[in-house]
Amino acid sequence: MWGSIRDVSQELRIQHDAEQRIDALRRVFDAVPDAVLVIDEHLQPQWRNAAFEETFGINQGAGIVRLLLDKPLPERTWHTLRLPVLSGRDLNFNVHCSRILIRESVAWRVAVFRENQGVRHGQELHR
Repeated sequence: MWGSIRDVSQELRIQHDAEQRIDALRRVFDAVPDAVLVIDEHLQPQWRNAAFEETFGINQGAGIVRLLLDKPLPERTWHTLRLPVLSGRDLNFNVHCSRILIRESVAWRVAVFRENQGVRHGQELHR
């Protein structure tokens, strides 16, 4: 046998650590009580948390994105939007959108959906 052998155990350990961190972040976002949807630069849903799936269903990301695009929402402020939920009813939601810079010249949007139960929220979710 000819060739060289190199130790890849450190690369495998780094990859395993990265996978564990990603899994931990998924669990953190699934613990958030508000529905969260992440939209990429091509306006495609990339990620949703457990609350989003419970509220809107697993396959509703693209439809929600279309509804968000029909009424472009200003960044970092709460707005009310009527959206269809998994049960088939339309409910009012407070929606908050933020742009997140992923890398140079590539920004994704994070949309947070909180059912509007007549409670007024502050204008800013975060600063």
